[in-house]
Amino acid sequence: MNPVVRFIRRYTENFSYTVRWGIARGMKRKGGLQFIPQITRLRAEEKLLMGLNLTGKTIYDIGGFEGIFTLYFSRAAGPGGNVVTFEPNPVNQNKINANLSLNGITNVRLLRKGVGSGPGTFTLVVPSGERESGTVHAKAQERYAFPGKKDTEYTISVDSLDNMLAQENLRPPHLMKIDIEGFENEALRGARNLISSHKPQLHIEVHTHVFDDEEQKRSYLTELIGILHGYNYRITCVETGVEVRGINNGLFEESHFYCV
Repeated sequence: MNPVVRFIRRYTENFSYTVRWGIARGMKRKGGLQFIPQITRLRAEEKLLMGLNLTGKTIYDIGGFEGIFTLYFSRAAGPGGNVVTFEPNPVNQNKINANLSLNGITNVRLLRKGVGSGPGTFTLVVPSGERESGTVHAKAQERYAFPGKKDTEYTISVDSLDNMLAQENLRPPHLMKIDIEGFENEALRGARNLISSHKPQLHIEVHTHVFDDEEQKRSYLTELIGILHGYNYRITCVETGVEVRGINNGLFEESHFYCV
């Protein structure tokens, strides 16, 4: 994150306002910088999600951060739909609840767990001033471990979507948004039965950028594409509109995959 933005955000943490731009425009939010006039255009990922018909649908927001996408999904799904948000960071959980309360939202359920390939306990490492970048991926954590960087660590519970679908009595999703800082492959492995039975649309943030070296990036991306193709998904890069067939398309830094 830009150091100037990080500095300003420290002083807006408890400021509540109406969002002026972005996917949650018109809704209320606590914290962030969306109270100022529009400083960025809608991103390709936002345009894609806003173009989907989500009325009455069930959406999983996996990696909820402060709940901005959750707010949009709640509005788009309407009273006949629902949203399940998965967020293991306790600070982010509080911000999500605050944002839901500000908007009087009742069709969202917050699960305070991480999503992986099965049940377990992990260490979530959150870089200083970057709560959106917390990760349980060991290789990604190495990127944050350098002298002078003050990270925060949390012990969190993680489980698979297949397990939580039954244990938490969840409705199966029509759409899953997955943004979990390099742990996407584990989450997809743990959703085998869910995907086989329901084949939800997937919107995945590609996290090659959290790895330091080229070999790690290629390994992560090759694995991700292989898992998705193994589930018979057609993958499109949201930013370019190009169908993804393998890593010959590039390493997809700062990209998103839309899978149907």
